[in-house]
Amino acid sequence: MYRDLRDFLAFLDQSGDIFHIWEELSPVQEIAGMIKLLNKKIGSVVFFHRVKGYNIPVVANLLGSEKLLSLAFNTSLFVGGSQTSA
Repeated sequence: MYRDLRDFLAFLDQSGDIFHIWEELSPVQEIAGMIKLLNKKIGSVVFFHRVKGYNIPVVANLLGSEKLLSLAFNTSLFVGGSQTSA
């Protein structure tokens, strides 16, 4: 199990499940648009390092798939009615 969000993010980063965006984006429409676009294309966690007007990063789509949910809760993944190991 993970101690906190940072621990879970570190695990996801090591496993290649985080898409990093270093370009400064506006939280008004740019980040939402990027989340929508990337969710359709790659479906992974998106980490925005620079948010215009803020000094904290934003992480999105953290629990956006069955795989990510099973990793977050350290449980088995159910696919098509059959149980598989996560």
